[in-house]
Amino acid sequence: MGEHKAYSVYFGTALGANAYPWIVFTPLKVSSVWFPSNQRNLETTICIMGNPLGVMFVNIVSLAIVSSPEDLKLTIFIDGIPAVIGMIITFVFVRRNAPLFPSSAISVKKEMPYWKGMK
Repeated sequence: MGEHKAYSVYFGTALGANAYPWIVFTPLKVSSVWFPSNQRNLETTICIMGNPLGVMFVNIVSLAIVSSPEDLKLTIFIDGIPAVIGMIITFVFVRRNAPLFPSSAISVKKEMPYWKGMK
């Protein structure tokens, strides 16, 4: 392996490690803002299990497609399609503030100051 290829592997590993906190903690924030209290556990479970199930799916698809080194580019393209679709859906439909739908807007509570909550 050439030296530049080793650096690209290290860079990719570092990039993935920096993205992992968002992958792990985003479902908790989404469930607390977008879902009523009786649906939060189910939503958090579904979102957290999306990461390992997605990794498993990519590994299975990659094994089914790749039979020679030339097939690797096709695999990267096919595996990237769901990620791009998810990114587009996120940018179009997810807003920064709590949703205005009655079912979830009622369940959203204002955050309490830290020291007041400790009493």
